Amino acid sequence: MDDARGALKMWDKAIAIWEQLVTREGQRELLSDLATAYSKKADAMLALDDNRGAATLCDKAIAIWERLVDRDGHRERSDELANTYSAKADVVNLMGDHWGAVALYDRALDTWEPLREQGDASLISNIAWAKARRGQTLIALGEKPKGLGDLRSARDMIQAVAASSGRADLQERLGRVEEVLAKYLGE
Repeated sequence: MDDARGALKMWDKAIAIWEQLVTREGQRELLSDLATAYSKKADAMLALDDNRGAATLCDKAIAIWERLVDRDGHRERSDELANTYSAKADVVNLMGDHWGAVALYDRALDTWEPLREQGDASLISNIAWAKARRGQTLIALGEKPKGLGDLRSARDMIQAVAASSGRADLQERLGRVEEVLAKYLGE
């Protein structure tokens, strides 16, 4: 808890600096740093159970990433945009807006889709994890066949990338997805 409070103070200071540099001094090349700071502060707010504050910060980060990717053509920032959609989906899911979470997971997955061919293990893991969380949310909303489809797809993606990379974090994610699948397939 104290670490989260300390992180919150640190990100407040960082945001104040980035906002000044971007808005008052016109250093637009620092927009990505500002978006990242909003996202990191949102993480700290989540740790303190301030879901509304985290959602607001995710919105600020999304607005910047969308501008950079969609308006300014910085497609190399698509991964950050998708990660922020996914993070906000997690937050609104915690707030009870499950359909809103599904819509945000959809946006994240649509944003990631063109990047999938890169074959990057971290990217594929993030895509699979978002699919798994969307699957769990769909099941909670009574959409069990669709949710199970997402969970199976996530499992297959994680298995493939885990086999080639040997990363322990992927094995952990795979175990969690298989656990959820076993729970719902056993019903």
